[in-house]
Amino acid sequence: MLRSLRVLALSFLGCVILLSVGCNRGGLVPIEGRITVDGMPVAEGTSVLLAPLGDYKPAHGKTGADGVFRVYTNVPGDGVMPGEYRVVLVNSMNAIPLPDHEVTREDDPAYLAYLKKVEDFKKRPPTKGMLPILYSAPQTTPLRWKIPDDGVFMKLELQSGAPAK
Repeated sequence: MLRSLRVLALSFLGCVILLSVGCNRGGLVPIEGRITVDGMPVAEGTSVLLAPLGDYKPAHGKTGADGVFRVYTNVPGDGVMPGEYRVVLVNSMNAIPLPDHEVTREDDPAYLAYLKKVEDFKKRPPTKGMLPILYSAPQTTPLRWKIPDDGVFMKLELQSGAPAK
């Protein structure tokens, strides 16, 4: 009898959890979009951050190889709070040069050469699938996105040498 009550209680709790996850996103709406640069998808792994312009929680996601991203607040698939956001885009780590060896000291000549390589990388014109550095900080990005209550698909068609269309 006690075992039956436990099974019944766990089953009830499981149903409540499933219903609350499926039906109530806590005011979050599903969001996705696609980013292209000069008509080509951005590099896979490009970070998308929604920095709130009000009393909302920030959200984030990453692009796939096709430039498509899904943005979430807490866990993948939970969505974003409706409101207005700055859109911050950070190039995929796959494109940024990595150190040639493990760094043990800040004054290591190899590390200093690596830092120079990174600075040169940041200054050079974007290559295929790369975003201008303008989009990589909340203070400089010209991109804004107003998320409606029912969610939306956003297409960001960017130019390597110009702000968004």
